Amino acid sequence: MPVAVGIGLTNECNLACPHCYRPTLTQQRLSLPQVETILDNLEVGSVNLGVGENGVHPEYREMLELFRFRKVKTAITSNGYSLAMLTDEELAGFHSVELSFDFPTKAEMEEFRGPGAWEMAIASLERCQRLGIPTSVAAVMMSTNYDRMGEVARFAFGLGCDLRVNVYQPVTGEGFTLSYEEFWQGFADLFAAGPVVVCSEPLVNAIMGLETTRGNPCGQRSIRALPAGTISPCPYWPAAAGRISHLA
Repeated sequence: MPVAVGIGLTNECNLACPHCYRPTLTQQRLSLPQVETILDNLEVGSVNLGVGENGVHPEYREMLELFRFRKVKTAITSNGYSLAMLTDEELAGFHSVELSFDFPTKAEMEEFRGPGAWEMAIASLERCQRLGIPTSVAAVMMSTNYDRMGEVARFAFGLGCDLRVNVYQPVTGEGFTLSYEEFWQGFADLFAAGPVVVCSEPLVNAIMGLETTRGNPCGQRSIRALPAGTISPCPYWPAAAGRISHLA
């Protein structure tokens, strides 16, 4: 059965967003042979690049060429940096692209992510749309923006994008954890802003009477290959399930 593989080429990033769960104590990078090992030993249906900002990896372009050569559907979640550095031809190799926006305005986003973050993300999103690449917006719902989720949704829809929302997970600290009231207010605003295609929060599914998903895909239909060279069923999993070298 084909699996969707989330790959983090590196834990490095050009930004230092305060809510990010990527490990930062040491520099971690996958090598080209490690990525080849994944493709050689798993039935890879698709790849999504995430964790750090993958364009920081010195072999980023070579990795993309490998995915193209192997005809692997490749998607990426980015703040815009990993897209801005590519030629149109290289960029067109992506099956889909997801840009990170946690706030609906430039002032809010740059206060949170840093100067230039808004322009970089917007420019990359508009360029992808011009090239006909399916684009979506990704946001993390947390205690500092739960009351902006409706506006984030309307912002995404106004750009012709779907919106994917992750509820903040306290991997590295509790600073952005939602309270009970904030959690439900955020979802209420999202539901009021537009149609919900799918929701992976079981309690929200049950209360709203939504069609349930096909169970948790982690470790079954989906796995993660992390920059430290480990394999995990989920990016939030507290311990490695093995190493990439064990696949060979």
